[in-house]
Order: sequence, then structure tokens, then C-alpha cells
Amino acid sequence: MTQKIYIVEGRQFRSEADYQNALKDQQVIENLRMQTKKMNLSDQKKLLEVIRSGKCRFHSILGQDYMEELAEEIRRQERKDAPVSKANDNEKKGIFKEASKEKRNTET
Repeated sequence: MTQKIYIVEGRQFRSEADYQNALKDQQVIENLRMQTKKMNLSDQKKLLEVIRSGKCRFHSILGQDYMEELAEEIRRQERKDAPVSKANDNEKKGIFKEASKEKRNTET
């Protein structure tokens, strides 16, 4: 006898009940994805905290996947928006100058 395997968003579920929970989570997550596209960074952080606190509950592993996806999107935006300090910028330039000097010295 073969066991039926259900798949939602690349995740496998063995029981019909788990599969149904995953389908419900998938709908909620799709709605959240649409909303987060319109949110600013601060609102996205608030949403992540609501999810982490358990006020917004998921009933399958898809909730954890979405939480990680949202956290990664927040980190990506923070890196993009982070100002580059002059000290770091000058330090990087100095490193590149030293590296190019060493390269020229080894080429001669």
C-alpha cells in the first residue's frame, strides 16, 4: 500500500489534515506577501514581531518558512538602506591601494 503524499510550496505533507492546514496557511501567506509589498520597513518589522509573538498563528511549517522569508527581506532592505561610513569607505580604498601596489611589485 502506498501512502499518498501531498505537496504545498515544495513541502511534503503525509496526512490530509496537515495538507489542509498547509493550504490554509498558504492562502494567509499569499495575502501577507501582497500586503508586505506595500509596507515600509518599519511595518514589516512589526509584522514579523506579531508573527514571532504567536499573535498570528500558522498551522504548518509554511508559517516558519514565511517568517524566515520575511526576516531575510527585512535584512536585505536594511543592508540596502544602511549608510556607508566614510571611515569604512576610506579603509576599503586603502586596502585596495595596498593590494594594487603589491600586485604591481610582484609583476615587475
